[in-house]
Amino acid sequence: MKLLIPYILIASQAAFALPSDPATAPAPRNIDAVELEWQGAIDNNGTTVTLTGTAESIFKQIIVLNPNYEQERDDGLRKRDPINSASIICNVFNPAERNAIDDGISYLYGIGNGLCRAPSGRPGAPGCARVSCSWSAGIFLCNDQNFEAQIPCRLVADNARGIADVCSYHPFPQGYYCHGQIWSFNRAWNVVINRDNYNC
Repeated sequence: MKLLIPYILIASQAAFALPSDPATAPAPRNIDAVELEWQGAIDNNGTTVTLTGTAESIFKQIIVLNPNYEQERDDGLRKRDPINSASIICNVFNPAERNAIDDGISYLYGIGNGLCRAPSGRPGAPGCARVSCSWSAGIFLCNDQNFEAQIPCRLVADNARGIADVCSYHPFPQGYYCHGQIWSFNRAWNVVINRDNYNC
């Protein structure tokens, strides 16, 4: 399943310092992260469940519980939320394959009617949840607050989409890659796209 949603950003607001070839990039900077915890309604009756895993595995768990979930899900989640596009940084972490990231974002929109949780942390030592993880391409939700973060998953997806759209590049002939970080307006939490060979 892919939910393709238009995205408009002012590219000049982002920092661009991208390697020309992923093969020459430094060793992946792995992120210490726990499994994502998701809480949300899975049907029109408001049945709420808590599930753990990646966005993809959570979506598949929901479909097992309610095969009609995609039809019953609130269309309101397709509305875009404002993101802090000025805070996108493209020269951090390591390049991940764009196709794998796009798949993860699509699944994240698929569970966008619920909350994505990240453990407590602090500046410099954030608590991170692994939102998506495939083909060494990871999306992470990281929290600098000293209490658990509960962020609408659609907003996490919007932020990941922002990184992917602004920070993508094409080192021919190896396909498209992206990596980077974006902060919330209050800088309490952030979303990261990173190549992670250890955990993915």
